[in-house]
Amino acid sequence: MMPLRFILVGLGARSRIWRRVLREHPDCRLVGLVDTDERRLVEAVGEISEMTGDSSSPVVGTTLDEVAASVDADVALLCTPPGGRHSQVAAACSAGLSILAEKPLADTLRDAEAHVAAADEAGVPLVVGLNFRYLAVTEALKGLFTD
Repeated sequence: MMPLRFILVGLGARSRIWRRVLREHPDCRLVGLVDTDERRLVEAVGEISEMTGDSSSPVVGTTLDEVAASVDADVALLCTPPGGRHSQVAAACSAGLSILAEKPLADTLRDAEAHVAAADEAGVPLVVGLNFRYLAVTEALKGLFTD
């Protein structure tokens, strides 16, 4: 089976966890990185090559449109704030990429419905997920409030 090829959109703190998960899962491959901050792109590429020892690096760019046009991928993984996802969802739909979005999908019900409609119209799966309740930091925080 060919690994699922991911474009990771947004390189904030949560994306580090996704990069680790994708690296450790043999059925997944990180093929693209998107962020508007070029410094974050450079840092992520360096971190990836350092951890994997692999000189090949993902395609990078500042928009999903740009990266999706440059690499074969299956999934756009949106690790971005929910308020700015219209162009990302549109780009993923246009490229025929499945969408895995961190929760919440959108800031408003109207925007969430628009994202779902766009994915449905494009015929691409859209999944909203991610649960941080079992991370060590979350468990430690919960422990502070438990007798």
